[in-house]
Amino acid sequence: MFGTQIHRYIIREVLSPTLLCIAIFTMVMVMGQAYKLADLIIDKGVSPIDIVVLLVTLLPTFFSISLPLAFLMGIMIGLGR
Repeated sequence: MFGTQIHRYIIREVLSPTLLCIAIFTMVMVMGQAYKLADLIIDKGVSPIDIVVLLVTLLPTFFSISLPLAFLMGIMIGLGR
């Protein structure tokens, strides 16, 4: 399915750090944006549901930044072992 045994080993070593980096980078960006949007909840009285919807619509933008960084970091960590 994935080729030879060495290919499976490399995929297994690179996949977990990559997924972890995707989660970390995306959460950092979401938290940074949520911190800025907290002002809307406190001062303007915007519903928290609206803020969640806004953050979900921003996820593709966050992924366009975090995916290349996460793949680079995952490969560096996975192959550096």
